[in-house]
Amino acid sequence: MKNGLYLGNWNSNVDSAMYNGASIEMDFYGGYKATFGDFGLDVGGIYYYYPGTGANPALVSAKNGELYIGGSWGPLTAKYNYAVTDFFGAPDSNGSWYLNVAAAHDFGNGWGINGAIGYQALKGGAKVTQINGSVVDSITDWKLGGTYTVDGWVMGLAYISTNRDLAGYTSPGKNISNGTAVVSVSKTF
Repeated sequence: MKNGLYLGNWNSNVDSAMYNGASIEMDFYGGYKATFGDFGLDVGGIYYYYPGTGANPALVSAKNGELYIGGSWGPLTAKYNYAVTDFFGAPDSNGSWYLNVAAAHDFGNGWGINGAIGYQALKGGAKVTQINGSVVDSITDWKLGGTYTVDGWVMGLAYISTNRDLAGYTSPGKNISNGTAVVSVSKTF
């Protein structure tokens, strides 16, 4: 990890029904990373922007600003995000937070394993609805995966899940948080 400032932007198309008229998500982020021997530090902020959100004034206008601090030591990492705005437009929800702790191990010969657990605490009007209709203000998620690297290409297979049976806004009655397998291929240039 190199020391210094960073800025970035990430964009993706989204379901406009779920984001009150917005069909794109634009994430703007920036921060500072530094290393101190075996320890790494990352502090910064991220703003999730949805151009066109708010088409229906009766619904929330999706957007969110967070500050974060992360650290690493060898194969261990942890990151804490804190919402400084209303969490994705939910009333009185600033102060919602997310903590993720992860670990990875390299077995050699290209093989590795990784895992993570995260906890989301929602404040104020930020709630999620489960399939059974109950409303909750926290979610625990986890991931367990393996990787194989060859010629700089990292191929991964992971299982991710949560402790909740969450209902989707655009898919009533469908559990959008079922455990699922994720296959990935990546290369850093």
